[in-house]
Amino acid sequence: MKYFNSLKRYLLVTFLGAAAVANAQTQQPWAYGYIGTDSANYYKDYVGVRFQVTSPLSIAGQKNCVEANNNAADGWTNMTVVTTPLVNVPIVMNHTADSLGGSTFPAGSMTGKICVIWRGVTEFGQKASNAEAAGAIACVIINDVPGGGPLGMLAGTYGGTVSIPTFMIGYADGQAITAAYADSLGSVTLTITPWGLDLGNDLGFVPSGYAVWHDYAIPANQVMAPGKVPYLGLDGAFVANYGTNTETNTNLSANVSYTPTGGSATTIYTGSETLASFPAIDSIFAIYDTMQYDMASHITGPGTINVAYTISSDSTDQNPSDNTASYSIYLTDSLYSKGRYDFVNNHPIADNYEAPGVSTTDFYLWGPMYYVANGHVAINNVTWSMTSSTDTGVILNGFSIGAYVFQWVDGSTLHNSANVPDSIIENGELNLVGGGIYPFGGTNPADTSGGFFTVAIGDSNGNTATVLLDSNSWYFVAPELPVSASGDAGTWFLGIDGSMNNYPRTYGRANFHDYIEYPFIMWPGGCQQGSNLLSASPDDEFAWVLFGGTSNTDSVIFNTQVGLVPAVPFTTTSHFNTTGVSTLNPAFASIQLYPNPTADYINAALSLNQTAQSVTYTIIDASARVISKVVHNNVMSETYTFNTNKLPNGNYFMTIVADGKQVFRKFTVIR
Repeated sequence: MKYFNSLKRYLLVTFLGAAAVANAQTQQPWAYGYIGTDSANYYKDYVGVRFQVTSPLSIAGQKNCVEANNNAADGWTNMTVVTTPLVNVPIVMNHTADSLGGSTFPAGSMTGKICVIWRGVTEFGQKASNAEAAGAIACVIINDVPGGGPLGMLAGTYGGTVSIPTFMIGYADGQAITAAYADSLGSVTLTITPWGLDLGNDLGFVPSGYAVWHDYAIPANQVMAPGKVPYLGLDGAFVANYGTNTETNTNLSANVSYTPTGGSATTIYTGSETLASFPAIDSIFAIYDTMQYDMASHITGPGTINVAYTISSDSTDQNPSDNTASYSIYLTDSLYSKGRYDFVNNHPIADNYEAPGVSTTDFYLWGPMYYVANGHVAINNVTWSMTSSTDTGVILNGFSIGAYVFQWVDGSTLHNSANVPDSIIENGELNLVGGGIYPFGGTNPADTSGGFFTVAIGDSNGNTATVLLDSNSWYFVAPELPVSASGDAGTWFLGIDGSMNNYPRTYGRANFHDYIEYPFIMWPGGCQQGSNLLSASPDDEFAWVLFGGTSNTDSVIFNTQVGLVPAVPFTTTSHFNTTGVSTLNPAFASIQLYPNPTADYINAALSLNQTAQSVTYTIIDASARVISKVVHNNVMSETYTFNTNKLPNGNYFMTIVADGKQVFRKFTVIR
């Protein structure tokens, strides 16, 4: 059992410990390669393989990739990973045979080159095997799903014989490479390296290692609220010395500009920080600006903020392609999005999918944390995507999925009577304030695995556009995902932004400015580790841990953070019910929970206006953990009893869904 005072002390040490010893705005971060185990070279493992397009210049730069490694579970049992840099190697894309790699290629047609193949119905292992037989020294597979990012790959029947390094890259990068190759055969070259390029002077960003802002998209009026600490700009990055020489006066600079819709760009902030000596022994330094800045006085309305980073030093960099990076913040009318957003198609960018290692009977909630500076608007819709390991593209049927909005009330936990606000999210501090249900009826072609789903958020009685957000408050916005569902035996995965990385900002704020900022709530352990349990048995006081930190114990590391931003945006509206009257959802005649507070059991006396084919009772605790889910069929009036005698003291929520209509009630367990 975990006790929260101990957890609190641990988190404070984890996030603020380094700040106590940081004498400047630069430091070497912890960089463990594996959870609980120091690797042979944890700086290299911290970075992961670097995949760069080196020509043509129009598409040059670092790209996200996934590398297949020797893994019996995935079937790559003879795989060789990149240990010696592949520098400026030309690619070959076969257009005369099977461009998807399902057929054999002419012998010797790929000798000394990197084969690039689009993903298709053919097994990954067969593609790589055919490329190797034709003489390729590496194989790159492009995800053919529009908007899709790099994914893990199963070797299939042929993968056990493949020895050449094999990678996957995302759809957008694959499109750019394909177009450049078609323009002039042989014009595209790649550099793939586990660390550096054996150059003397070579500084660069750790891939996805620069600090991005609080949100990717946010209403302009939020940023226009002055003095809001979570919205302060913070510039910084994880910078690596990939060269063999010690660098002097390494400088990280940032230029921040604002462009109003229909207007011209104006510089609103410039900053820099210098590291006097940067050693050449596989070094990584976290370099952050001494200043945090408020953009409120510069913002006049919707538009775009652009942040451009540049690395320089006293030496001339021999590989300048990774010395610049930039990102944008989109100021909207009503949209909040932690990850990237597709404004053309009006949905979040979910180019990857992830799930915790929970048992096949557990449901789980996962999503981002949002800060709201200016409240008094109603939350409108929540959108997300999900996919199944066995049901991709098949119309979903037979179950409903909820989306929930929790307000974080710091210092509200009942587990410690002396608890005071401490900026640490603890078990019991999340209060359910809104929710909505998406019923999958099996007839809508859009309701497919991998699709995007939007629900209107309602209050405890199911009234939509009535949940008002408070000013200066944090909200956890999370859809509920089943690990298994009707007609499906596989695991369900939440759509995530496969490129964004909130860790550098979280790290910089905690270690250099003594402020803990929560990008989203996650589980202890590394990505896809066995310790990724979002749920525990009901008699455990299971506290979720911020997905971040600098320790290798009960925490995670940098290269497991990349691309794990839940793609769960929401919108707000000013057109809400101003009467203050919340009427019971028409599907329900009455609902009553008793006794409340309770010790050993809670009753839900339910009466419906007509018989429901199914009624689902879900118990959620104040850590947003699904405790129980029970389905009753053909219900019009009944009393459901849930045994609470194994639950710790605290607040809980019961949601009741009758044929796609939802209400929820709060109850308290006290002994």
